[in-house]
Amino acid sequence: MRPIPWEMMAPQDVEDAISALLVRIVPGARRVDGSGGDDGADVVAVANGSLHIYEVKSFTGRLSPGRKSQILKSLRVASAKRPNMAGWTLVLPMDFSPAEERWFESDLSTVVSVPVQCLGRTWLDVQFAQRPDLDRAFVPGGNEAKALQLLASYQQEKAGLGNGLPDAIERAQALRGLTDSVDPDYAFDLAFTNGTTSVSVRPKDADAPNRRPITASLGFKAEHGSAAAHDIDSFHRFGSGLSLGPNNVADVHLDLPAELARLVPKGAAVSITLTPNPGPRTRVRVSALQDGRATQRLTMTVDESTRGSGGGQRIYMVDDTNILSMEYFIDSHQSECKVGLRIPSNTHPGDALPSVSFLACLMQAAAVRIELPGALPVTARLGSATVANFQEVQQIARDLELLEQSQEITGHFLGSPRLTGQDRQALRMANEFWAGNSVDWVWIPRWIPIEGGAALEWCSLSGFMPRVSMTGTGPDSLPLAETSIPLPGRLEMSAKDLIVGNMAELRRLFKEHGPAGSFGVLLVADDQSTVTFSAEKN
Repeated sequence: MRPIPWEMMAPQDVEDAISALLVRIVPGARRVDGSGGDDGADVVAVANGSLHIYEVKSFTGRLSPGRKSQILKSLRVASAKRPNMAGWTLVLPMDFSPAEERWFESDLSTVVSVPVQCLGRTWLDVQFAQRPDLDRAFVPGGNEAKALQLLASYQQEKAGLGNGLPDAIERAQALRGLTDSVDPDYAFDLAFTNGTTSVSVRPKDADAPNRRPITASLGFKAEHGSAAAHDIDSFHRFGSGLSLGPNNVADVHLDLPAELARLVPKGAAVSITLTPNPGPRTRVRVSALQDGRATQRLTMTVDESTRGSGGGQRIYMVDDTNILSMEYFIDSHQSECKVGLRIPSNTHPGDALPSVSFLACLMQAAAVRIELPGALPVTARLGSATVANFQEVQQIARDLELLEQSQEITGHFLGSPRLTGQDRQALRMANEFWAGNSVDWVWIPRWIPIEGGAALEWCSLSGFMPRVSMTGTGPDSLPLAETSIPLPGRLEMSAKDLIVGNMAELRRLFKEHGPAGSFGVLLVADDQSTVTFSAEKN
C-alpha cells in the first residue's frame, strides 16, 4: 500500500479527495456546496428520512486548541441546522493520539445525543489503495505510480496463453481493473462478441453525472413521412425513446470520459439509442368516459413520464399485472392514448380479467381520463379503437371468464391461453361433467372403417336404412390449447338410433369382395337419434 502524502496537499485538494471517496462508498451520499455556508456538513447521506453528516477536515499533524475549536463548532452547527441528524462522522488525514482520542470521546459525545465517530489517516490510506482511480485523480504521485504499474505489465496481454483459457481470464480480470482506474467518475465494462467490442459506461456514484456530465450534439435527418421522421418528431415533442441508424444521424460531436470520443472519428457511421429516464413510479386512476361521466375505472402505475423539448408530455402506464399498458401523448396539438394488451399464457385468468374488462369498456367510451396526484385530470381520445378490435377484446374477456369458471370447478390451473372455438366447446363440456350433468351432442355424419368379418354383421341388419346404437369410452381429459382439462371420470358416449346410410352399397361391396375386403359404414342421424356424452366420477 502506497502511503499518501497528505501533508503535501493543499487543504482544498484534501477535502476534494475525501469528499469524492465518501460519495463513492456511502450509499445515498452527496457533497454539500459550501459556497454559501455548509451548515456544518461537507457530505450528507440520507437514510430512512434521517441524515448522517460527514465533516471533512484537512488537518495533519496534531490537534491544536484552535483545530479542536473548529471541530467542536462544526458539530454544534450541524446539530442546530439539521434537526434530523442521526449520526455525525469526522473524517481527516491524521490518526489521533491517546490524548486526542480521549478528548474526542469525552468532549464531543456530550455535545449531541447522536453517535459520533472519527475516520483517520490509516482508514483513508486503505480506502484509496482499494480505489486506484481516486488515488490517480486526487493524490500527488498517483499518476506516476500508475505509470510504473503499467510499465511493469506492458505487453503482457499479448503473451502466449501457456496455461490455456485460465490465463486469458486472469488477464481479462486485470484489464477490467485497469479500466476502472482510468476515470474517477465512471466505470467501463467491455464486451467482445464476434469481432465486435462494446463499451458500457456507468457512473461510480450518484453524483458523478453532476460532477462530470456526458454531453453530445448531433443532427437528425429523415425523409418526410417516414417512420424515422415520426420517431424523431415524437422524441422532440414528447421525449419518447429514439433509436436511429447511421442513415438518420449526422454531425456527431461527443464529450465522453476516458478519451472514448477518440473511438468515434469525424464522419464515422453512428447509430444511437436514446432511452428516456423513467422517473418516479406513481399510482394513478384511469377512467373510461361516456357523456362526460366515468363508466369504469382502473388503478395503474406510471412507469415512464417524459417531456420533450417541444413542450409535450408522454405518460406510459401499466396495470398491476403488466397485462394492460397505456401510453398518453399530450401537447397543444393533440391528446391521444395508445393501448397495448399482452396476456402471457401462464397468467391466472382472474388476474387478467379486470384489466381486459376495463379495456372492453374503454374501447366503447368517448374518451379516457387520467388522474395524477397533485395535478389536474387529463382527458384524451383513444386511438385505433375499431369495432373489430372491440369485438376481439370482448371475446378475450368472455374466454377469461370461462377459464376462471373452469379452474374453480376443476381445481386445475389452466392459465390464460388464446382459445379456439373447439377449446371453448371443450371447456363448456368439462364444466357440465363436473356439475354431474351429461351433454347432448349433435351427430355429424361420419364414416367408420370396418374389416370384412365385421361387415358380415352389419350386412345382416334388416331394412334398407337400419338403425343402430353404440357406446364408447374415451380419455379422462379433454385437449385445451397446449394443455388439457381433467374430467371427473373417463369420457363415455352413448349413441342411439343412428342410421346406416350406405347399407345397399355395403351389401353390394361385401357380395363382390367377401370377408377379405375393407369397408366403411356411413352413420347419420335424424330427429329420432340421440348422442350423449358423460364423465361420471370414478
